Amino acid sequence: MSKIELSEKRAELGGYYRLHAPIYDLTRWAFLFGRNKLIRMLADKLATQHPKTILDVGCGTGKNMIALAKAFPDAKIIGCDLSDAMLNQARSVLQKSLSPKAHSNVELINASILTMKDRQFDLIICSYMLSMTGGSLQPILHNIRRRLNPMGTLAIVDFDFSAVSLFRRWMRVNHVALDGSVSRALGIFAIVEHQSSHQAFWLWRWFLWLGR
Repeated sequence: MSKIELSEKRAELGGYYRLHAPIYDLTRWAFLFGRNKLIRMLADKLATQHPKTILDVGCGTGKNMIALAKAFPDAKIIGCDLSDAMLNQARSVLQKSLSPKAHSNVELINASILTMKDRQFDLIICSYMLSMTGGSLQPILHNIRRRLNPMGTLAIVDFDFSAVSLFRRWMRVNHVALDGSVSRALGIFAIVEHQSSHQAFWLWRWFLWLGR
């Protein structure tokens, strides 16, 4: 993604989330399924591995970061997002929800994983963001792979597919691809530790994925 394309994407999402950020957590529970389940799976899987560095890509309002801070209290947790509005919401939410000690272990940055400083993470989480990356999906996944420690874990929960064309078009207006492209693209990761697909009402499927 070029600097011009990144700037255009930032502006596009900025306008969208400027309206949605204040009500995001009040509304998304109705269709962003599996987020809490993903954190529970990670807490069980990594209970003895104690990840020291965690990256939440497209961290939004910080909901996942709160759960991660409670599951892994000694980890440094970084959340990155392109939307200033969502990051402002996250700062407020994290300050209210975490103890001073836990809050000192979290950091928010306005950045894309394509432009972040080169560093490695024990755990990287993508929660309902890869389906919004469009043509940048493959470069983003390759950057994620490059930033995982050799034994690091990638954890994903996201939309997968809808057979209802009208619903797919409506979700596209909301910057979401429901064409199965995300789950197919994960083939670049050699080791799959968990993969499950789930039906949401009769409109779409979403999936959970853990791999290395």
